[in-house]
Amino acid sequence: MRYGIIGTAAIGGYYGAKLAHAGQELHFLFHSDYEYVKQHGLQVVSCDGSFHLDDVNAYLNTEDMPFNGMTVALHTQTDLLLKNKATRQLIREQMMEVVSTAQHLGVKNLDASFVDKMIDMTDAMTPYSPFMRLDYDFHRRMEIYYLYTRPLEIARDAGCPMPKLEMLEAELRFLEADSGVSIQ
Repeated sequence: MRYGIIGTAAIGGYYGAKLAHAGQELHFLFHSDYEYVKQHGLQVVSCDGSFHLDDVNAYLNTEDMPFNGMTVALHTQTDLLLKNKATRQLIREQMMEVVSTAQHLGVKNLDASFVDKMIDMTDAMTPYSPFMRLDYDFHRRMEIYYLYTRPLEIARDAGCPMPKLEMLEAELRFLEADSGVSIQ
């Protein structure tokens, strides 16, 4: 089970951090504290016991949770990926692999229209570099395990391999190893 905390503040931050501290996979969407948490982690001070999370899956925008790997592998930004016919098609195919796997695992109301909506939203946005690209550019460890490896393992176990995303994961692991950053 994976959890997402949208708008991490006192309540969501506390309960999300408790779940993460207990070993659950958590992803936190931040507004103003994103940079601090990425650099310093998340500290919880509580009468029930204080603790610190060093490595937090922190996001600044919900859109940062699509397009991460491709911007690293192709050393570009979102707008250029979508302007190019070949990479736009590849991104759509990768997203459809995720939708197909999710449907196979019982997720309802997720289909090709969701993929098209996400691509259209990204088209309308100001060009940006997702957090994984920024981590790579600043020689920080990328969150390959949580964003690619683990979901790919789940998909394979369910009998739904995602070959396009498996290839992207291999490329990201190569780039991370080649950059001298310790691999997760």
